[in-house]
Amino acid sequence: MKTKDDLADTHTWNYRVLARKHMGEEMEYEIVECYYGPDGNEVDSYAEKIWPCGSTPKELRQDLQLMLKALELEFLTEADLPTPTT
Repeated sequence: MKTKDDLADTHTWNYRVLARKHMGEEMEYEIVECYYGPDGNEVDSYAEKIWPCGSTPKELRQDLQLMLKALELEFLTEADLPTPTT
């Protein structure tokens, strides 16, 4: 499986697969949008509940392709994400 450094478009943000247990039971996988800190290695912030979008059909296709690339990267777990602040 590739790491995020294997893809050129992953230096400031990218889509990643987050793997976690749903209600403490079965594994669940979702696409999240990750933003990286200055070193480019650690997830600084992330967004859940995202969906593909674009202002043209071509942009929508490009966004979907970026989401599919997330499946080529190492999956994240909740331990890889920053602790939410309240």
